[in-house]
Amino acid sequence: MSIRPHGVERIIPEYSLTGDLLAFLKCGRQYRLYNKAGLPPSVPVQQWFGEFIHGLMEEAFARWRAGGAPWNGGWPWTWATHIRPIEETVYRRLLSRGLRPPPRLLYLDYDNPTENGRGIASRRAEAALNTWGVHLFPLVAEAELRLMGSRELPPNAQMRAVRYSVTGIVDVLSSVQLHRAPPSNAILHRLRQSPVVRAEMERSDAPFEIIVDYKGMRRPPSVGSDTWLHQAWQIQTYAWLRHRQNPDARVIAGVLLYLNELYPSQTDLRDLRSDVRGRTTDVMPAQADRAFLLGERESPEQEGEELETGQTRGLSKLFLEDRSFRLVEVTPASLDEATGRFDRVVGDIEVAVQAEITQGSTRAPWPTQPEQRTCTACDFKYHCPDATGRNRLPQVP
Repeated sequence: MSIRPHGVERIIPEYSLTGDLLAFLKCGRQYRLYNKAGLPPSVPVQQWFGEFIHGLMEEAFARWRAGGAPWNGGWPWTWATHIRPIEETVYRRLLSRGLRPPPRLLYLDYDNPTENGRGIASRRAEAALNTWGVHLFPLVAEAELRLMGSRELPPNAQMRAVRYSVTGIVDVLSSVQLHRAPPSNAILHRLRQSPVVRAEMERSDAPFEIIVDYKGMRRPPSVGSDTWLHQAWQIQTYAWLRHRQNPDARVIAGVLLYLNELYPSQTDLRDLRSDVRGRTTDVMPAQADRAFLLGERESPEQEGEELETGQTRGLSKLFLEDRSFRLVEVTPASLDEATGRFDRVVGDIEVAVQAEITQGSTRAPWPTQPEQRTCTACDFKYHCPDATGRNRLPQVP
């Protein structure tokens, strides 16, 4: 009896939209050390806040949908009655996973949080719920929806497989029927401001879907910003994956909610002033907002100011909401463009993996994207020759 030998095992590499593709685009070398090697950041301000705000919005929606007191009493929600119990639930949940917030980010005293001792993360949570939760929750069909699909690798990257798997988790999938939608819903009102989206909304009586993604960050510049493009590709790829999962789904748009804009830090306002002066943002202030924003005296940048509340009392609520809301139109052409772009990103990662194997180096094969804020917060800046920004040299305690 003859026994056939085993064929060469083929592995389908799996990539996450946020954990792999966006992280690699931010900085390939940092991605290799944080994501591939599993080394945790020492001061994970943005990572912790991103996990916190996603968990908070999901938990808040679950309590609102369950209809129990006090979350069934209408809006706005107050911190002491409605929001603090949710914050503490999510805080403990993250602690159980080993994720501890930096000092002052959520509370001054974590054992006894008070109104006056709330940090900027808590203030942003309240603003997010009372600005967008009231309009978003009635539209939600599914929360934290996991999507998965596979695509062919570029020819130059087919060293270990022909296809790759791509996964993503959609924060909110909204399914809407116009004749049943609340007429005063602010999100639907903003969707109608796009002629392309409005035409799709009115084209059929069948339900349409909107993909919503929370961003625990400020709105990036729309000019000269790779992040601006990459986040649009992310939404488009979510829409592609959703159609693969359910061919009958009609995803007509994506919405990015930049939650820092509702309650900006001193760093956020510093960057906003720079965007306005350079006209690199798509949401420019009206005359009164511009006068207040640019009339503020610019002080030297200080360590830790990303945790300090910025002065926004002179800015209109509408301006902050406009900056928080970004609409991404979904069309067949935009889907092809975005998925093709991410194919090339995966190809670049696969090539870097193979080069590391053959060269035996974890540095040379992985491209860097030096940027001041990224490098300043990176734990590997001390031995990265391409790093830029502050605090590049180790400090003696």
